[in-house]
Amino acid sequence: MNELPEIANNFLDHLYVKGRKKSTIKRYQYDYQDFFSWLNVQYPKQELTHSWNSLSIKAGKAFLDFLIQEKQYKVVTIRRIHSALRQLAVYTCSEKNLSHPFIVIEPPDSIEIPLSASEWVSKKEADQLLFTIKNDYDLSEAQIGVRPLLKARNEIIVLLFLRYGLTLQEVVQLKMKDMRFEKGEIYVYRNGEYRSISLTASDQQLAFRYYQNIPEAVRPRYHGEDPFFVAFDFQRKTYRWSYEDDRPKNLTNIAIQKMIRVEAKRAMLRRGISAQHLRNRFILHSLLIGELSLLNYQKLGFKSSLSFRRYTLTLENVTSNETKELQTKI
Repeated sequence: MNELPEIANNFLDHLYVKGRKKSTIKRYQYDYQDFFSWLNVQYPKQELTHSWNSLSIKAGKAFLDFLIQEKQYKVVTIRRIHSALRQLAVYTCSEKNLSHPFIVIEPPDSIEIPLSASEWVSKKEADQLLFTIKNDYDLSEAQIGVRPLLKARNEIIVLLFLRYGLTLQEVVQLKMKDMRFEKGEIYVYRNGEYRSISLTASDQQLAFRYYQNIPEAVRPRYHGEDPFFVAFDFQRKTYRWSYEDDRPKNLTNIAIQKMIRVEAKRAMLRRGISAQHLRNRFILHSLLIGELSLLNYQKLGFKSSLSFRRYTLTLENVTSNETKELQTKI
């Protein structure tokens, strides 16, 4: 059953008029189809709009339980669906001057659920990924031709997640003024504050090698606002320049995630490995060896001890073999 009530279609049109991306609207549409299909089963004799407007808090909670127990969706997916339904509820209330349960019902708490072993990379996976980035296995002739320009860039990006625990957004936002090649340091800014990260000698050389590999005409300028990580143009076989901003074109978070997916596939690793998987391993490793605790969790950009709590909870639930494996340094 893919039918949506008029109020849901009106809200999707509203999002389109507001300029939301087509992919975002499509995701909302799928989430609403999930919900209204379930609702139609629960109240088959009622018109969908009436079922939505007359929904009880008990029924709303029953739907979230259905997603958890029957669909076995991850908490992050359930929270996304809940957010979509809450926004529809707010829109409904503004249109019809009604109250609605999904404004009141809270989503399941992701903080108090430990990570599963699939949410971080193993030492073997990390080593295989780094090994693959360094070689030309399964590359086309055209890809091999530009590989010298990309090897160091891809490797240092992965290492910033694996060895230093940067977030995806922190990597994207690195600027030349943040790079202290002479000291082997990186300044990472977040919410108006910064922390200093010291690179190993080999990683310092790797970062500088990537920088030097960029053709001088499009190379980021020292000590300024130019992005450190630059987008690559595979057709022109060089790094990209933004004429609108008069500086190298910033590598985006989408491009970084795609790079990790491509390299992981080439390394014949499981599907779904992302920057967060790499960062998760660093956080758990740092906790286990005593370099990270509730006293200094801010150094990894956590906004509160509550968001950090999920990692300590994870370590309370891992097996002895997982603990031993996570203690191994990358």
